[in-house]
Amino acid sequence: MRLIGWLTFLVGCPGVQTKDTEKPADDSVDISLFDVDGDGYTPEDGDCDDAAAGVNPGTTEVCDGVDNNCDGGTDEGLKLDWYPDTDGDGFGDGGAPTESACTQPDGYAAEGTDCDDGDAAFNPGAAEEDCEDPADYNCDGVVVYADVDGDGWAACVDCDDNSEAVNPAMEELCNGIDDNCDGTADGEEEIAYQDWYVDLDGDGYGGGAGGLWACEQPTGHVADGTDCDDGDPLFHPGAPETDCTDPADYNCDGSTGFADSDGDGYPACEDCDDSVAAVNPAAAELCNGIDDNCDGSTDGTDAAGQGNWYLDADNDGYGDPAEMVISCAAPAGYVIDGTDCDDGDALFHPGAAELDCTDPADYNCDGVAAYVDADNDGYAACEDCDDGSAAVRPGATELCNGIDDNCDGTADGSSEVAYQTWYPDSDGDGYGDAAGARSTCAQPAGYVADGTDCDDGDILFHPGAAESDCTDPADYNCDGVVAFVDGDSDGFAACIDCDDGNAAVQPGAPELCNGIDDNCDGTADGASEVNYQTWYADADMDGYGDAQASLSACAQPAGYIADSTDCNDSATAINPAAQEVCDGLNTDEDCDGLADNNDSSAAAAGKTTYYRDVDGDGYGSTTGALYCDAPSGSAADSTDCNDSVAAINPAAQEVCDSLNTDEDCDGLADNNDSSASSSGKTTYYLDADGDGYGSTTGALYCDAPSGTAASSTDCNDNVAAINPAAPEVCDSLNTDEDCDGLADNNDSSAATAGKTTYYRDADGDGYGSTRG
Repeated sequence: MRLIGWLTFLVGCPGVQTKDTEKPADDSVDISLFDVDGDGYTPEDGDCDDAAAGVNPGTTEVCDGVDNNCDGGTDEGLKLDWYPDTDGDGFGDGGAPTESACTQPDGYAAEGTDCDDGDAAFNPGAAEEDCEDPADYNCDGVVVYADVDGDGWAACVDCDDNSEAVNPAMEELCNGIDDNCDGTADGEEEIAYQDWYVDLDGDGYGGGAGGLWACEQPTGHVADGTDCDDGDPLFHPGAPETDCTDPADYNCDGSTGFADSDGDGYPACEDCDDSVAAVNPAAAELCNGIDDNCDGSTDGTDAAGQGNWYLDADNDGYGDPAEMVISCAAPAGYVIDGTDCDDGDALFHPGAAELDCTDPADYNCDGVAAYVDADNDGYAACEDCDDGSAAVRPGATELCNGIDDNCDGTADGSSEVAYQTWYPDSDGDGYGDAAGARSTCAQPAGYVADGTDCDDGDILFHPGAAESDCTDPADYNCDGVVAFVDGDSDGFAACIDCDDGNAAVQPGAPELCNGIDDNCDGTADGASEVNYQTWYADADMDGYGDAQASLSACAQPAGYIADSTDCNDSATAINPAAQEVCDGLNTDEDCDGLADNNDSSAAAAGKTTYYRDVDGDGYGSTTGALYCDAPSGSAADSTDCNDSVAAINPAAQEVCDSLNTDEDCDGLADNNDSSASSSGKTTYYLDADGDGYGSTTGALYCDAPSGTAASSTDCNDNVAAINPAAPEVCDSLNTDEDCDGLADNNDSSAATAGKTTYYRDADGDGYGSTRG
């Protein structure tokens, strides 16, 4: 240290002594108080290289691999990104990985704007001169080539690049436009170029000679050249020819209106057949299948020789006079005779036979039939025994009147209506004995017409007799039933049946809730009724009744209901439809027999989801359920990633182990978990130059990652030859190779390579003392 101090003194500025550059004779003074390189900063002031005047805290950092401003960083903010330039055109690929350096590396460019780094013809400075080449050589997104109308022709060769209908490949049209870009609009090759003909008489038709070839219609010309006389506007195709006596061909079709080939005095223009003289407008219409009079109708209603034809529907040769048509020939199904009186039945027609005197039909249509019925009783005289009396006829009712009413040949026989049976009435009660009957027209003495007496020897017995004693077995009224009457056949006599018209009502019948005394006990709807039902008190009016408070009745009593499922009828909020609530009282609000924690209802108000905590570390798994209070072995948290190990949970300490276990449940383990508090971790520092000494940039790891070191004492982690174990070397850069904060002359290391021993030369004669 003394030698260095004196050397500094010797090489300093002679005659100028300051506290920064002069070292006193006292060798005990700390060299860090001096400014060796004279840049105004001592090591104590933060000069990181006091042998280099350009290195100190006031210096601006430059890109040279040195910490110029002593801030601990090298070339910070001064390195540039360089882009790979594969095609060597001076422009790099902006999408490829960059190289960061102070100076341009070989094969790299400062700009990453090349749009095709595989072809040197493409780059932002490339020329674009060919207007027909669609490539974007200069990478600006725009090319010289343009085809605005999208017709496939570049603007430089397209005479109108705003219209896809105009380009060198188009056909020329008569439209005043140069469609094919040949420099001429509407030339003789145009699609619509055509002949135009002179129209001297102005009738719209030209004479056919002297045509002009043009797009537009010339004055005095027309497109049609078929006029047969262009000097007279009456002559042209389509002109009318109304006078058939005029020989002129006005419509230019080669014929005139006048012609009479058959010599019948009518020209062809008004004769419908100019080849037959008998056919003309003045001829008579005949039944011959020809339009003789040229009226447009053949064999019409005015034709001579027509006949009346009648429809013969029943094909008997006679037609229906109401169904007639007039025509020259008989239509199908029609006949000339129209005298049929029934055209729906072939038996009816003039000349038909009438043989049956009982048949009233007029078969021969003459208005008279063989059938006669003078008394109009529906029977013909030939079968009626008296055709003068409508009451006498076959089938009439025979009466007791001395007449053969039904024409059966017998008068007043046993079949007569008034011929009847009479019965003897011995007891004179008006009812006879059926056993002594006799039949006559007149009633015999002692006989009556009724033979229903069941005891003709006792006047008390006869139909209609009274039977008042329900215990009397006699059948007085002869009806087969005694006073013991059972009208509804229910087995109970009317005298003891309270309703003998209803078999369901009788003594001993089950009493029903129906307003009727079903069992004839004198009371309707008593407590013994079959439909008598139980009703339950609903004191809290919640619609659910109390099973312990009931009564039976046919009708629902006030304050009672049919339901009996309320478990607490004094609280409206407690019933089967109520919400289970966590209340600390363990109340069963929904009457399901369970309360609070024991009720698993997911909707129970006030419940919290608790999760299974098997390992008891206070963190649960994802398996949970709703509870009012936390059950044993549960937790409110569901973030435990391993619920079988208590040492593994979100609050646990990450530990370095050989199992790579994620103790703190953050999804990371060991080296991948950057937690600074991870137990067992060591801080390893970035060792970019691989010299075994790291920079001050470090992190906690279980095991040393590649490219790291346990030491953070490397003062330049970009150069492997600079580290605390490196030998100090004398160089022109005044580099601190051994990272002790001193370099070259300032580093007194005896092992410093390249140093020379210099001796004190106090008198300045060039020869030193033994002190060196």
